[in-house]
Amino acid sequence: MKSVVKFFVLMMVSSSLMLSGCKKDEEDDTPTTPTYTNVLSAKINGVAFSASVPIAQMAMGILQIGGSNAAGSMQIWLPYDVTPGTFTVTDNTDEQIFWSVGQDSYWPGTGTIVVTKHDVVNNIIEGTFTASLEEMESGANAEITNGVFKITYIEQ
Repeated sequence: MKSVVKFFVLMMVSSSLMLSGCKKDEEDDTPTTPTYTNVLSAKINGVAFSASVPIAQMAMGILQIGGSNAAGSMQIWLPYDVTPGTFTVTDNTDEQIFWSVGQDSYWPGTGTIVVTKHDVVNNIIEGTFTASLEEMESGANAEITNGVFKITYIEQ
């Protein structure tokens, strides 16, 4: 039951992240030059992953970092008030890492997230991560190494 609830929560968060990226500013149509390059990358079972359009938002007390490409979709969850430091990831912690490929969803087994910077004035968070994840149905593993996030987030 816990896995089913986590799956639905992950799907809701994925949808909100994708939809929030589609919002158009109503007032300002002036093109702006990005001042910060967002990055979400890692190796999944030794294969490089880099999100095409990494995005992040703070909602419901959770800082949600996510992105996808043709290979799959990745999400990292942190508490909204996270400070720089090292955090252990398990299926029972506030800090979470998720990976999905098609209909296969991989959930936290063990891992580590190291937050190296959290600028709450400019809404920037940076860090690294590693994890060993397990697929819900088959029990297959996904090893995440060399994970990096450098991203600005919006507050909702």
